[in-house]
Amino acid sequence: MSDPQLIWRFGRWVGARSTGTARLGWTGGGLILAVRGAKAVSVEGPDPSDVSNALGCSPTGQTNLLLEARAAASRTGADETRAVAIVKSIVEAGIRSWILDERRTLELVEGEVPAGDGPTISLPHAIVEMVLSDESDELPRTVLQDRRVLLRRSPGFLEGYASLQLTEEADLVAAKITGQRTAEEIIERSPQDSDEVMRLLVALVVAGFLEPVLVADLEQERASIDPVFVPPVQAAARRLPPALIIGGVILLAVILAAVGWLVLHHAHSKTASPARWGIVIDRGCQPQDLQRILEKAGKHPRKLVAQPDSQKMSEPCWELVWGSFRSKAEARKALARIPKSLVRRGVTGRIVTLSKTPGSPGGRGN
Repeated sequence: MSDPQLIWRFGRWVGARSTGTARLGWTGGGLILAVRGAKAVSVEGPDPSDVSNALGCSPTGQTNLLLEARAAASRTGADETRAVAIVKSIVEAGIRSWILDERRTLELVEGEVPAGDGPTISLPHAIVEMVLSDESDELPRTVLQDRRVLLRRSPGFLEGYASLQLTEEADLVAAKITGQRTAEEIIERSPQDSDEVMRLLVALVVAGFLEPVLVADLEQERASIDPVFVPPVQAAARRLPPALIIGGVILLAVILAAVGWLVLHHAHSKTASPARWGIVIDRGCQPQDLQRILEKAGKHPRKLVAQPDSQKMSEPCWELVWGSFRSKAEARKALARIPKSLVRRGVTGRIVTLSKTPGSPGGRGN
């Protein structure tokens, strides 16, 4: 069986919301995806006539399947959403073929992609939909060959996962992903069917929400932070000339002055950083707490933010934050304006820094 590293690399690239082009190649096929913020703005590789034929018209001459979908829909009077859904199914089938081919290739090119107002496809949504709807064990066996691999949450996991709007059962599994457990441990701790849990983990890996870490890589990572013994340097046997000593003192003074300036400049830049503040209105550490918090955040995306608890806890906890203020003082003044219907009983109005601003881009795609 082939090494899954290319699959994991593609997932990390999607999860990083990179801007650039991904070229996926497999035996007898390929996909060229121009991506901006995890959304495909251009899809090339497959025959565009597959789109127009599915809509009952002749090809319009576009190489980008998304533009072909728009043109074919306009020609036939079909709903553009339906036309884009055809392209989405082609993308899903292509990514599946790429994952399962042992001769898969991947080329990632960072850089700007052509801007436009055409239809787009959310790659995380397409990937998760493709994996969860596939009831065979081929994808899990290929993506997570060893269930002892550690699964870490990618940056922005909570917001990205919430945008998927999955089932309550999936939310309970997601709550068990702490960053300290292997796929095997997560499956063992979940009451749901083990195959369904495995498919969810695989979907989140390929979509870039989880980062697999091999045991060997983890041991190497730990070893790299161990203290290293450095033998003392023996003193020079001869005395240095006075001119060299004076030159060294001058050089040291210049270096110290430069370091002092950098420290002051860094402190000033930190003071001027545009931090935003909010008020905690709900929190919890249990799976049902995460499920409740994500549900509230999904209903009020322009007012609420779900984020990891800012307090250092032994177990992973989450908090729901209301508002976005330029200072703690502004947040304190707004305590009386918090909608009572959103506040969970027993939760005090603790003021915390925001991981993201309410209403910032990152919602659901096609």
